[in-house]
Amino acid sequence: MEVPVSFADAFHLCKESIHQLNRARIIEEDAQKGSIRVKTGMSIRTWGDVVQYKVKKVSDSKAYDVH
Repeated sequence: MEVPVSFADAFHLCKESIHQLNRARIIEEDAQKGSIRVKTGMSIRTWGDVVQYKVKKVSDSKAYDVH
C-alpha cells in the first residue's frame, strides 16, 4: 500500500495499526530500516501469527510503500 506521508508518519501508522490485531505485541522494531515484526495471540483458529511491516521510500516524493 502506498501512503503519501513522511517516513516517520508511515512508521507510526504501522505501529498504531498493531492495536487492531488480536493480542498483538511487537517482537522486533527497527526504525532505521523501517521494519516491525509483530506476534499475534492464539485464538480458536490459529496458534498465532508473525506479521511483518516494511516501510520503504517509493520515489523522491513524500510517498512510502508499506508491506
